[in-house]
This record gives sequence, C-alpha cells and structure tokens, in this order.
Amino acid sequence: VVIGLIPLVVVSPADAMLIEGGSEERRKLMDMVIAQYDRSYIDALSRYSNALQQRNILLKMEDPAPDTLELQMWEEQMAEAGETLYEKRRAFVDELIPLFQEYYQHISVGQERVGLTYVSHCQRGPLLDVIQRDRHKDRAVGYSLHGVHRDDLEFTLDGHLMKREGSQGQNKTYVIVLKLAQFEFLKRTAMKTTPILLLDDIFDKLDAERVEQIVK
Repeated sequence: VVIGLIPLVVVSPADAMLIEGGSEERRKLMDMVIAQYDRSYIDALSRYSNALQQRNILLKMEDPAPDTLELQMWEEQMAEAGETLYEKRRAFVDELIPLFQEYYQHISVGQERVGLTYVSHCQRGPLLDVIQRDRHKDRAVGYSLHGVHRDDLEFTLDGHLMKREGSQGQNKTYVIVLKLAQFEFLKRTAMKTTPILLLDDIFDKLDAERVEQIVK
C-alpha cells in the first residue's frame, strides 16, 4: 500500500548480496525501484507470479497429466505479463546505466571501468514461444525453466564478472554507486521528489580516496 508514496534508498552491508547472491537478489532490486514510480508494474508482477505458480502446480502433476489447454492459458498469462515486466525493466536499466557509470568514474577517480547488463529470456524471442519451446523439460523437472523470473543483471569490472574478480573494496564501491545511481534515478522519476537516503556503515573496506569522493 505504501510503495511509491515515499521514495526510499537504503545503502547497507547487506547490499553485498547483490554481487554475492543469486539472481533473485538483483531482480528484487529492479522490482523495488520500478514499483516506487510505476504502479502498473506491481500489477503485472502479481499477475505473472500467479500464472507462474499455477503453471508450476500443473507441471508437477503426474497422474492424471495436466490439461494442455489449462497449461496454455497460464503460459499465455505468463507471457503477456512477463513481456510487460521485461519492457519496464529494460527501460529502467537503460536509464540507470549512464548514471551508474558517471558516479563510478567520480568515486573510483577513473581507475576502473564497470558494466551493467540486463539479461532476460525475452531477448530470445516472443516470450510465449520461449516458455512453450521446452515444455517437456519443464515437465521433467516440475517447474518453469524459462521466463522473466529468471532475469538477471550482470555486474562487470574491466570486462570481468564482479563476483569472480572484484576485491572487497571494489565490490563495496560497486554496490554503493549502484544505490547512489538509484537515488538519482528516483529523484528524477518518483513524483519529482528527492528520495530519503539511508546510509548504514558504508565506509568499511574503502580507502580514504574513495571515502572522500563518496562524501563529496
């Protein structure tokens, strides 16, 4: 109910999970930001989640086998809502990238080159086709292997994945800058209101030069 009423950005040690954790952490980031300025996104996310849950229930059925028409119905709902989510996530990431890279250049004093890439099954073609293409594999494992519930953000440093290459200081710089870019993005889009920015123990593991740039 209160989502979107007061734009909020929190920077804390828990943000390390954006790099160290699974793709669900990075999807959650996109969902929480977009939901703060686009109410229709929440509706699409709810419709997609419901259709995904219902399809997964059917995929687990063995005797009797799931009804093909019912599977088709939930797949169509997944595809319709999923493509809406994809377009809104893509637009968000496209706008976030230049803000993110500009902030990172300032804070790292141009020492490193970072990247942020949105990866989705929607990039393989119409989502309904992608979902239905491997339905037999989904039946074998008992859940949906394809869809926007598998979307991810790839974080890179000098062309390499942050998870594999980044030091503690670089990883922390990355997520702090990501949140500052999120702050600037919401400042421009969320009801033209400056968000509340909450900072929790953000300077640990950072050298003095980066701390100085963040303070500025």
